[in-house]
Amino acid sequence: TNLIQDVFVHTAPPPPSVDTVVLVGPTSANPGDRLTYTWSQAPSGSAWWFLYSFNVSGFVFSGHTFDLGPPIAILGSGTNSAAGTGTWTSVPLPGSVSGRTVYFEVAASAGAGQFVDSNYITLVIN
Repeated sequence: TNLIQDVFVHTAPPPPSVDTVVLVGPTSANPGDRLTYTWSQAPSGSAWWFLYSFNVSGFVFSGHTFDLGPPIAILGSGTNSAAGTGTWTSVPLPGSVSGRTVYFEVAASAGAGQFVDSNYITLVIN
């Protein structure tokens, strides 16, 4: 009689670390412009957050490294499509932001408290 039982444990690999979501959109704008950014390759149906900062010094949240540095603000949030895509559109840019450089990044839930993120985009406001 064989009394030895084999136990196989399979764990899913962690999600890819950084810049797995592909973010595209304008890199320069004028006060009064409305900006639209789109992204793809996010987890299907996942929650997303559209972030901005005035620097890319990096920060770690829940064990995940993001490109943007603090302080960081959330401009929008929602749910990615079944295809892993999403869109964010701004209000018209106020004149008070003229001459500023802003950085955008998308964060998306990868489940179990984990995140994936996008490349960052630099926006120069004339």
